[in-house]
Amino acid sequence: MKNLLMYLCWSIVLIVLLYSGGLVQINLLEHQNTTHNILPNFTFSFLFPLFLGMSIRFSYFFSDRERDKKWTFNWKKLLGIGFPLLLIAMGPFIFFIIGLPTIDSLLPGFYLSNFSSESIAGLICGFVVVDSLRESK
Repeated sequence: MKNLLMYLCWSIVLIVLLYSGGLVQINLLEHQNTTHNILPNFTFSFLFPLFLGMSIRFSYFFSDRERDKKWTFNWKKLLGIGFPLLLIAMGPFIFFIIGLPTIDSLLPGFYLSNFSSESIAGLICGFVVVDSLRESK
């Protein structure tokens, strides 16, 4: 029963986080349309999925941490899975801000106009960053 209540509370926190993120994104789109400044919208579309992925994994991290073990960082997982996903999530930054060609020039049709591939990559990358913390053997 304790776990059910914890999961229910964590689900409510995630729903509130998603709702508030949607409101912030709507406000940033209105700001972008009036000022023609795309940087705040790109920053939010990059950072919010990372934060959301970390938030999803934190529920497991806190329950694992209660065991009072020593923790290490899995660099192989972070560099092998997290770094490529971070580059995909940073696609709009890399292309528009820095001016470098991105993966969409290599794979036509990879990016959609609503940044869904970047959001999914950022969500998984945030999950992998927290998941890279592990118990030492």
